[in-house]
Amino acid sequence: MSATTGVEHSPSGHPLPSCLDFTEFKDYLKDTRKLDDTVILTLNKTDGSPEQCAPVWNRFLSMYAYRERIIRQCIVETDRELQRQPEDAMMIKARSSFLNSELRVEDILRLQVMKIFKTKCPGFKPEVPR
Repeated sequence: MSATTGVEHSPSGHPLPSCLDFTEFKDYLKDTRKLDDTVILTLNKTDGSPEQCAPVWNRFLSMYAYRERIIRQCIVETDRELQRQPEDAMMIKARSSFLNSELRVEDILRLQVMKIFKTKCPGFKPEVPR
């Protein structure tokens, strides 16, 4: 959370969106996933040694942990909203389904990036914490 604005930011500096704004949250995830799109380019700039690959991997892990945390936080908020507003159950359940699918997307992204690391950094053994 920024001391000056009181707004929490992602590791990439993006302010957190509202979990209740489906479009904003979806765009936010897309924006924070740009790091994943650069993995090959980023690793091509290293010599493939564990010393150079480890900091890159740690940056990815930090972002994965962050995105998973905010998705799970939004799932909790969505569940609370369903209890408070059962008349909006269909819309709220759709948001909950979207959020749960985004957790699966995160798992897929981690596995894809791990495969790339194993190829580009053969001496580095990335671990995915669970």
